[in-house]
Amino acid sequence: MLQIIRRPELLSHLGQTDSGLDRAIRDGFVPPPVKLSPDPTRRAVGWPAHEIDQIIAARIEGLDPEATRALVSSLLSQRGKAMAAMAPMAAGRPPQNLEHLQTFIELYGVHDLAGDGGLPRSLIQKPYDIRERIGERGPFDVWGFSSRDGARYHGWTGPFARFEPRRGKLNALRACLGALDRMGLWEPVAYLAEGPSSDSELLHALTGDEHAEMVAEAARLFASQLPGGLNRALDEFEYVLPVLRHIENPAVVGVYWLVYRPHTQLTAAWYAQHIKSSEMYARRYDALAVGDFQRSIRMA
Repeated sequence: MLQIIRRPELLSHLGQTDSGLDRAIRDGFVPPPVKLSPDPTRRAVGWPAHEIDQIIAARIEGLDPEATRALVSSLLSQRGKAMAAMAPMAAGRPPQNLEHLQTFIELYGVHDLAGDGGLPRSLIQKPYDIRERIGERGPFDVWGFSSRDGARYHGWTGPFARFEPRRGKLNALRACLGALDRMGLWEPVAYLAEGPSSDSELLHALTGDEHAEMVAEAARLFASQLPGGLNRALDEFEYVLPVLRHIENPAVVGVYWLVYRPHTQLTAAWYAQHIKSSEMYARRYDALAVGDFQRSIRMA
């Protein structure tokens, strides 16, 4: 649930005086507060707790002033994009839609491209639960994957915990997720993973941007060249993928990406690795398509 820290509590957390806090905000070392009421006559303000947690962590790590300012700028960008994206929702029926707004903002707090590929799979994912080993090519097994279900959520944790205590909790959660779907605020992105568990390593994306689509196209070309009628698997499965044989339980999983993603150093590092892995796997699948197993193994 979204937690708000009021000024006295913030002063205690940061060990600052009123004037010191004002100076830190002015100099860009602490984000400014948010208004807690749409009523212009009310002056109540506070700070999102997850933002202050990151400021405190930066101080503990000894971040230099410029890096701290960059962190604050990233937090404000994340806050602004979330609020702008949800403005139409907040203008709807206030009691329900403001709860959706809070949920969406909290999802930004757990969205981790570098660590989880997007939102944690322990929270929500789209399963590709039709899976079949359909053949082999050299040191690779060939697998087919398809999905027959929508999103699958796991327990009432994190941003979804607010729905757990009430009667009709499943319908309330589905209404919130449906609102995010209708407004195009997130999307499931297909990944090849080493296994179906929520902590299994993600190997590469198959949708989401042009780099992932390049890999998916190389995989389709590989599947179209399969001998002995195996290329018919393209008509039976959404994805036909070669996987090194030592990976015994591969899976395709749908990881949810938030559409409005803040541009930070961590995001930039993830994106650079995403491009690198996409290019590597595209070359691997190209090599497999012409039967060059040795070159495909070296693509690692």
